[in-house]
Amino acid sequence: MTSSTLQKRNHREINSSYFRLVLILLGIFLNQSSVIFGINMSISDICLLLLITYLFVGNKLLIPWSALFFFLTISFTTVFTAAFITPYQYNVGFEPLKIANEYLKLVVLLFYFILGYVVMKENKMTILFEWYSKTAIIIGIIGIIFALFNIELFRDILFFGQIRFRGFMNDPNYFSVIMVSALPYFARNNKPFHVKTLLTFIVFIGVIVSGSKTGLIVLLLYLLFIFGEIIIGRIPKGYSFKTIIMILGIIIVFFVGILFQFSDIDNVSEVLPTFGRIIIVFSDFDSALNEQGSGRGTAWSGAIEIIKNSPILGIGIGTYGDVVYSIANHGSIAHNTFLQLSVEWGLLFAGFFFLYLISILIRISKKKFNFEGIIGRDIILIMLIGSIAISLNNVRILWLIIGGIMCNLRFEKVFYIKNR
Repeated sequence: MTSSTLQKRNHREINSSYFRLVLILLGIFLNQSSVIFGINMSISDICLLLLITYLFVGNKLLIPWSALFFFLTISFTTVFTAAFITPYQYNVGFEPLKIANEYLKLVVLLFYFILGYVVMKENKMTILFEWYSKTAIIIGIIGIIFALFNIELFRDILFFGQIRFRGFMNDPNYFSVIMVSALPYFARNNKPFHVKTLLTFIVFIGVIVSGSKTGLIVLLLYLLFIFGEIIIGRIPKGYSFKTIIMILGIIIVFFVGILFQFSDIDNVSEVLPTFGRIIIVFSDFDSALNEQGSGRGTAWSGAIEIIKNSPILGIGIGTYGDVVYSIANHGSIAHNTFLQLSVEWGLLFAGFFFLYLISILIRISKKKFNFEGIIGRDIILIMLIGSIAISLNNVRILWLIIGGIMCNLRFEKVFYIKNR
C-alpha cells in the first residue's frame, strides 16, 4: 500500500469520525434552546453549520427539487405579502428587520431539512436518534431529582417561574413534547420489557414536573396510538400488549396512590406544585384551556379571525404580533402550529403542506423493516399532536426528520449543491 493511498484512507476515516462526533453533538444539543436578543438560538445550530460545511466541501450536499421549489415559493409569497400587502390591509407598520429575522429562521430550518435528508441517505440517522433520545431521558431524570428534592441550584436556568421544569429549553411545554418524542427510539428497538416500562415512566414523571398539560395529553395519545397498533395486529417492534397494559397501569396507580396518600389535590400540589396544573386536564378541560396561564382560547380566536380576513396567502412572516394586536387587541400568537402556518402562509400553502406531510407518514407506515423511518414517523406524529396546543413550526428536530423521511421514501430527483 502506497503512502498516498494510506493518507487518503486515514483522511476518510478522520472525516468519518468527525462527522459522527458532530452528529452526536447535534443530537445532544437538539435538547437545548434559548431566546437571546429575541432570537431562538441553540448550540445545535453550530453543529448544523459544521456538518453543512463538511458536506459542502465533500460535494455531498443535496436537496430534493420538490422541496427546493416549495421553499422558494413560500419564500416569495410570505415575504411579498408581509412587505406589500399586509401593511396596507391591516394598517400596520412595515418592519423589515422582523421580516428578515423570520426569514432567517426559514433558511435555518431548510438546512436542517437538507441535513436530515443527507444523514438518512448516509444511513446515520440512528446515531442522531440515539443521542437525542438518551439526552432527553437524562435531562428528564435531572428534572425529577430537582423537583422531588427541591434543589435550588441552577433553578433559575432549569425552571420556568421557579416551579415548572423546562430543562435546557426556553419553554416547559416545548421541553415536555421533546421529552415525549424521545420515546419512539426506545419503543421501536429490542430493549427489555422492564427497561421500556421504566423509561416510559421517567418520561411520564418528567412531563408532570414540567407542569405541561400539553405534554401529558401528547404522551397518553402516543401510548394509545401504540395500543391501537397492537389491537389491529400491527404490533410495534419491541412493544407488546403486556408492556402497554403495564405502563398504563403504573400511570393509573401513580395517580390513585398520590391522591390516596395526600387526601386531596391541594396537598399533593404542596409537594409537587406542577401536579395541580396537570390534574385540571381531567377535572376541568375548559379551565385547562383558558386559565392557569394558557389562554389558548383567546390566542386561537385571534388566529381564526386573521385567517378569515386573509385566507389564501395569509399575512406573511414577521407581521403576526402587529396584526393580531390591531384586530384583537392582544399580542398572543396562535399556540397552534396548524393555525400559525395558516395565518402566515395562508390556507393554500399550509393546507398543501399538512396534507403532504400526512401522506408521507402514511406511506412510511406501509414500508416493512424500516426502523429509522418508523422512529421518524412517530416523532413527527408526536409533534403534530403537540402542535394542536403549541407552535412547533420552528422546531429543529421536526424539519430534520421530515428531510430524513423524504429520503427514506427514495425521492430520486435531487439538486446537488457543489463547491466547484
